[in-house]
Amino acid sequence: MAFYIIINYPLVTFTIIYLKKNMEGKSFTNFTEFKEFIKKHEEEQHVLFVTSGSKKLISGHPAKESIQYEWLKLVCKQGRATKPTSSKGIRPNQRSWKHDCGAVIHAVIRHSDVTGYQFVITKAILSHENHPTDHLTALVYPENRRIKPDETVDLMVGTKIPQSELRQIISQKQNKCVLGKDVENYRKKLKDPCTDSEGVEKILNSIKVGGGMVKYGVTPENEFLYLAYMTKEMIGSLKANKTILIIDCTYKVNEYLFPLLNVMCIDANGNGVPVLHAFHVPVLKATFKIIGGQFLTCGQHVEIQMLHLYISQLQIM
Repeated sequence: MAFYIIINYPLVTFTIIYLKKNMEGKSFTNFTEFKEFIKKHEEEQHVLFVTSGSKKLISGHPAKESIQYEWLKLVCKQGRATKPTSSKGIRPNQRSWKHDCGAVIHAVIRHSDVTGYQFVITKAILSHENHPTDHLTALVYPENRRIKPDETVDLMVGTKIPQSELRQIISQKQNKCVLGKDVENYRKKLKDPCTDSEGVEKILNSIKVGGGMVKYGVTPENEFLYLAYMTKEMIGSLKANKTILIIDCTYKVNEYLFPLLNVMCIDANGNGVPVLHAFHVPVLKATFKIIGGQFLTCGQHVEIQMLHLYISQLQIM
């Protein structure tokens, strides 16, 4: 249980959180339990603790594998004061996470004949000062922006998909804030980025294996006509919300200049949810062959409310 005192000033918002629940004296049988406990506290209170100091157990210690540390000190990500400087240097407006927050957690290893070795929290100051502690602030911490290893994400990062699109895809898939430099850093970690053709093939296979649908068409001369896909989540959204909100085409999104068809529906909360994406040649008949077929409707009646098309396209119809 917690209560909040928020003092708003023109330039800085000071948020002080006083937690009634005291974690001092809480013990853990292994370091994994301790980390999970701290992680849960961070997520609930929208804060982040980082290691300030530690001492590992010596080799051969009975608890070396399970507890790992003799003692560990965690401080708030925005703790400690910024060091004053007499020179502005060439970068006078550098940002800093340090705001002299005094939140700290100290844990040590203890032993008793009854419980054996345990990792015990001996000190816990949980009031955060001089910085906001809200969900949006916690999202932008570098530690919370790190991209998790994911087969589909790895394949996309290895291709030539624009960084802005990758950011949006990863943000939605992993439910986190992702900046351009995060994508670039993750891209550098990949040792063997695949080619575009290999990446697309693997991505489409992963969609089908995951319960989605993929369909493509070619001309009698074996030339590209369209490539459409629906993930398992898209199919679920379409079945739950059978009214199509909008069918639209986006142009100049790839080096081959194939228009990108986007189909969206409205969920129970009134939000637009994508239910189909398709690349196609700029011929409207091919586009509506995809939309009107069994592929999009999934065997159910679907009502199209809004159709966003250019006048020239309507004439083709």
